[in-house]
Amino acid sequence: MDELDSYLKQLSKLAKQHSPGSKRRIIAVTRLLAAIENSGKLYCQGKYDYPPEVYHEAIQAVRTYVFRSIDRYDPTRAKMMTWINQKLNLEFKGAINKFKQERQLEVSLSSQSGTSSSNFNRDLDTLSSEQTPFLSESVRQLIEEDLEDVFKNQFIRGRPEVNFQAIALHLLDGYGKRELADMWNIPEQTLYSFFRRSCQKFKLLFEKYLRE
Repeated sequence: MDELDSYLKQLSKLAKQHSPGSKRRIIAVTRLLAAIENSGKLYCQGKYDYPPEVYHEAIQAVRTYVFRSIDRYDPTRAKMMTWINQKLNLEFKGAINKFKQERQLEVSLSSQSGTSSSNFNRDLDTLSSEQTPFLSESVRQLIEEDLEDVFKNQFIRGRPEVNFQAIALHLLDGYGKRELADMWNIPEQTLYSFFRRSCQKFKLLFEKYLRE
């Protein structure tokens, strides 16, 4: 049994000794995940064939799974890294499917014409509002008021200030994606991908607003 596997199994055993949801279990699992992610042994086939956020989504799913299901790990059946990498590859496939579906939806939306909601999504997707100033004004109030904080609560993980409302209002004011990425010190692709997914999430809300 190699040193890393022995150490990871010790951490998993420690986590199992504490009740689910307890502070001590959370600390133990956090230590376990840190050791796993710093081991250099994580492997995901095709990781570099897709945008980084696809892999990061899979990693986040694995973290959640380990927090909830560490009791399912049986050290007599597999090494910890084998168990983790099997789950990572499974979650990565799911993240890829989600990514492809979003891309297909974008293509479908871009092929539509004659509706202000599709124009709105197209303009946001190209990060430009100058082509349809009337449309931009028609949704600005909705985004600014954000009565139930749905736009503010849609933010990049760990960066609540980089939320959908803030990004959308800056874009409507004429800022470009590169400027915003520099301003918030985050990768431009991360900002763009997050905003694109958020637009799809809020599509029905905007359609309803524009019909009223």
